[in-house]
Amino acid sequence: MNTCFSLFAGAVATFCLVISGCGGGAEVPKDRVPTHPVSGVVTLDGKPLEGATVTFHAPASNGMGKAIPSAIGTTDSAGRYKLSTWTKDDGATPSTYTISIVKYEAPPAAPAATGGEYVPPDPKVKPVAPKALVPPQYLNHQKSGLLADVKATGKNEFNFDLKSQP
Repeated sequence: MNTCFSLFAGAVATFCLVISGCGGGAEVPKDRVPTHPVSGVVTLDGKPLEGATVTFHAPASNGMGKAIPSAIGTTDSAGRYKLSTWTKDDGATPSTYTISIVKYEAPPAAPAATGGEYVPPDPKVKPVAPKALVPPQYLNHQKSGLLADVKATGKNEFNFDLKSQP
């Protein structure tokens, strides 16, 4: 009986692996719009802006009925970013995008629990909203004034020098 159970369990496990695939993560749609590499540098008052999220907000469609997905990237210590749409660093689809660039101060750390016990937050203490580390106009793609026209050919490099004062 154990042999039959082991064979059955092995067959079920193999079937599940074959059906689900060996990879992980989100499935890329087969009819997706192709992407092209997009990169650039973000600075604030001429200095690299590390840890900012750069989002290329897409229009509703590409004019041929296909939805255009937005693309996102995060800046490194030199302010460099690469956009991702479907997979890491795959870029963005050809279109004209409005841009938002956001960076917030990390929230204060919660007080450490003593003895490994959970300490619930004090309901009398008002939560502190994170502080934006970029001027407010850049937080909203409709107000930032930042645009990028991603092309199917050529270099798609877009640098953004944000200003603290308008």
